[in-house]
Amino acid sequence: MTTATTEPKQRDKPRRTAFISAPLSTNTSGIRRILQRQGIEAFTADQIVMPGSRLSDILQEAIGRADVVVAIIDSGVTSNVFFELGFAQALKKRTLILVDADVDPPFIADVGATFLRTKLDNTQAIEVGISQLLKVPHHGTSAAVKQTNAIGNLADQLLAEVRGNLGPSPEMKLEDVLLRAIRASGITASSEQAGPDTGVDIALWSEELEPWIRNPLFIELRMHIHAKEELTKTVRQLQRTMKEATVVWALLVYLRADFDVWKEVSVPQILPISIENLLESMRAKSFGDVIRELRNQRVHGVS
Repeated sequence: MTTATTEPKQRDKPRRTAFISAPLSTNTSGIRRILQRQGIEAFTADQIVMPGSRLSDILQEAIGRADVVVAIIDSGVTSNVFFELGFAQALKKRTLILVDADVDPPFIADVGATFLRTKLDNTQAIEVGISQLLKVPHHGTSAAVKQTNAIGNLADQLLAEVRGNLGPSPEMKLEDVLLRAIRASGITASSEQAGPDTGVDIALWSEELEPWIRNPLFIELRMHIHAKEELTKTVRQLQRTMKEATVVWALLVYLRADFDVWKEVSVPQILPISIENLLESMRAKSFGDVIRELRNQRVHGVS
């Protein structure tokens, strides 16, 4: 007589959820499909059944249920989106704002959330943005933000590489050194290829940069800045890129310069530093502390 055995049925893993905030005229089906591919079930406030409740109560319930919030700002009326973003920030929800590339909304940089400026039919860019958002550690309302750390003796090794022969592809080698330092400092989400649409070498996200350095932080790399005219051109190009992407702060990292770059860059939101000084600073300080000190020097003249 044969006894049949039955494998215990595995419980379905709970799906993550995303609250979508968008103008009423916006078709969100494409965003929903992208989220679905990431294993995220999307919903909106009007799917919450709370008869007789105030809108504020419905929004608090809906956003409170969500694991992430995705807000869309396009050419439609966006007053409801900013209202809902206020709830998301108050509830400390992981939030991504998708801003249509043809729209220049006021104060978007002051919302305090990660945002991506792109055409809303650019599914590849949006999917990358959502993936990056999910990779960044999020600690909700109670746990402390995980701090980045100093890289210690690794600084010596990286400095030796920078000061030695960079090989046949020095730009790529310099980028590799910088990325290794960033990863060793504890930043888990960085983009080696920020993409041709951004015009920068690296874009990274870190909760430790909030709220004074808004995510993402762009990093532009230069090998040798020979003349002040060359620096001016680089800064103007970086400013245009930051404006188009609605990015507030950028780090300009260079290998060598024939003059004091810090004194010549007049844009407060662009932080210039040589890669040697950056690596030396990261020997004993976290990446977040180094960037915060650079920011304070630019804004207040103090570290």
